Amino acid sequence: MPPPNTRNNPSQNSKPGKQDHKKSEDDAQQDDDSSLGGGGGGGEDVVPTNQDLFKFMQTMKSDILKSINQQAATINELTLECKTLREEVNNLKSIQNTQEQRQRNYSVRLFNLPLTDNQRNNTSNLIQHVYNKVLKPILQVCVNNKEINSIPAPSELIEYGHPLKPSKNAPPNSHSPIILRFFSRTCRLLVLKNKRQILEGINRSQPNRIFMTEDLTKLNYNRLMELSKVDKVERCFTQNGKIKFSLKDDPDKKLYTDTIG
Repeated sequence: MPPPNTRNNPSQNSKPGKQDHKKSEDDAQQDDDSSLGGGGGGGEDVVPTNQDLFKFMQTMKSDILKSINQQAATINELTLECKTLREEVNNLKSIQNTQEQRQRNYSVRLFNLPLTDNQRNNTSNLIQHVYNKVLKPILQVCVNNKEINSIPAPSELIEYGHPLKPSKNAPPNSHSPIILRFFSRTCRLLVLKNKRQILEGINRSQPNRIFMTEDLTKLNYNRLMELSKVDKVERCFTQNGKIKFSLKDDPDKKLYTDTIG
């Protein structure tokens, strides 16, 4: 009896095929496990320990604190630089204000003196009108007080004069302020010193009070207005561009000088 032909037995031929297929799947699974495990070491993930995490957090904390300290040092340097620059700017403003006020100390401002169009548009006519109406009577008081020997002529007294634009906050029916520049600071001081008596007499017949002030810089004027609103200040005024004030609770009524800048 011939031996069975295993080559032609389909049942036997099918078994090795299933085993080979299963073996291929197992190999593929091992390859996947190997790749997930980081290339060996039994195919297991490496999990950091608590000590590793603590070291990492400590390093991060150190880097952050270092960055903060560097930024704080930079901020301190910039703050100091800004403070220095601010002081320099304020010092320059003070110097500029002093120089400007020194030039203005030759001038006065006259308020509410009525002007005609001819006087407003002609400097000579304006100066002559102010001289006759205000300056000459004041200078006569100076002569009477023997502060000067004679009254100077307009051309010897006033260098120039011109009206300013009315202020936005000026009361109704008020007149434009007038700038007058004197040749002599001494004559200007005498006019300011003796103005009250004459101006009070003129104002008895005027609807709007005529008054005269020093020609202040914007900085000095604003500071004067601030002081006038302080409760403890009794009175404040200017003298040669310098702000003077007294205090209500001072029994000696001492005059203090306010410094700008």
